[in-house]
Amino acid sequence: MNRPFLCGGLVALWSGLAVLPHSHAAEAGDTLRGRLIGFQRGAVPAVVHVFEGTDPAAGREVWREAVVVGDSGKFEVVLRSVRTEFLVFECPPFRWQALVQPFESAEIELRHPRPGALRLQGVPGPVRWNGPHPSAALDTLAVAQARLEAEGAKELLLLSGGVAGGRSLLEAGRLDSLQAAFQHAVARARTECAGASPEFHDLVAAAEARWSRTWSVGGVRRPSAPPDRAGRSDAALLKSPGYVAWMRESWGRWWTAADLDAAALRSAVARLSEDSLAALGAAMGMPEGDPWTWGAAWLVRAIDDPGPAVEEAFARFAFPEALEQAYRAVQAERGATPSLEGVRWQSTDGELQAAEAAVGGGWTVLLFVRYGSTTAERERELLAALRDRLERRDVRFLVVSLDIREEDWERTVEARRPRERLVWLGNDPRALRALQISAVPQTVLVGPDGRVEARCSGLPSAGLEGCLARLPR
Repeated sequence: MNRPFLCGGLVALWSGLAVLPHSHAAEAGDTLRGRLIGFQRGAVPAVVHVFEGTDPAAGREVWREAVVVGDSGKFEVVLRSVRTEFLVFECPPFRWQALVQPFESAEIELRHPRPGALRLQGVPGPVRWNGPHPSAALDTLAVAQARLEAEGAKELLLLSGGVAGGRSLLEAGRLDSLQAAFQHAVARARTECAGASPEFHDLVAAAEARWSRTWSVGGVRRPSAPPDRAGRSDAALLKSPGYVAWMRESWGRWWTAADLDAAALRSAVARLSEDSLAALGAAMGMPEGDPWTWGAAWLVRAIDDPGPAVEEAFARFAFPEALEQAYRAVQAERGATPSLEGVRWQSTDGELQAAEAAVGGGWTVLLFVRYGSTTAERERELLAALRDRLERRDVRFLVVSLDIREEDWERTVEARRPRERLVWLGNDPRALRALQISAVPQTVLVGPDGRVEARCSGLPSAGLEGCLARLPR
């Protein structure tokens, strides 16, 4: 029977991102060996989907392959490049991230997160290795940073102004001690990372930038050195998740600074000529910057706080081309709409169908459910009642199961209502991403032209009927 694909640190900066060391050992090859760890017996996912993160600033990830997982949790991924790659492993709801260098002989371990899943996808899981590797340096740095921030909680409170007259209570010696301890941890991480790829060192710089931001509360931001370019082009820098993390830590929220003249900035964006970047930088509060700094700061704002000001800045000023391209990618990802393109599901008789062909003609309401969800079953019942009483004959209804296991799908079929159309999508992350499914239950409306419409996204219990009645015929 054909079935849909089924899947049974520096925490704040990289959510489990790990780095595989470059190895020239004789046994090294072009295959990455991996293992899923911590899953209950009988619940090990059957498939892991592999994506490549091609644009960290935009969050763009391109699907590469689905690899089969053995009963013991083992799998293998063929490496396709001689450069370091940013790979994402997904088996919804879990995802793991890793920077992967070629010729790796170590085994990657994708561990079940604790606690478990609270949403359909995007739950980060920890990455570990079964032998020595450079990511241990980042883990050690992350632990030291978290410990020092906890130890300095009192000082941070006084710096923030949360206590009246608190700054006068600060002990200079205590602050110096915390700063020295962190710099020692950074120096140790850099020593242990000697010889590792530049993307690895970018993450160390991002940790420094985060520390700088943390300790600038209520005062002047402490400077943070940028990552070493290491001969990389502008475009290559922006493909490094660590470099993008450093940018966001270094320039995050610059547009909200207390000493920023917002009116002067608006005037500068509206009136300056495209080559007046130095004047724009002064209006931004960054007079000592350069075109890369000013453009990167606007890119960070595009990621964190999009709006007309950002659009006008990129429309009027000539920033470095790599930043312009990154901005266009951010806009494209943010403007992406749900789509049935490439989505396939299975009918109750076992036929694998293209979703676009299955919903063609008229309006179609898709209700996404999963066995075991009482809320989903309630909405499913309400949808059946709505279908029976709706006067419009040009609206069809389809219940789409996101069940992970075949036995759960069979239970969903057993609960089928009279005249109910039912299909099995499973939890293929490509389909969940394409349709932007974030919860169960959820509804999606498809128009007569086959495009997903946003006008009727409410559940049967939340106004779906009235919205459908108003659709054009």
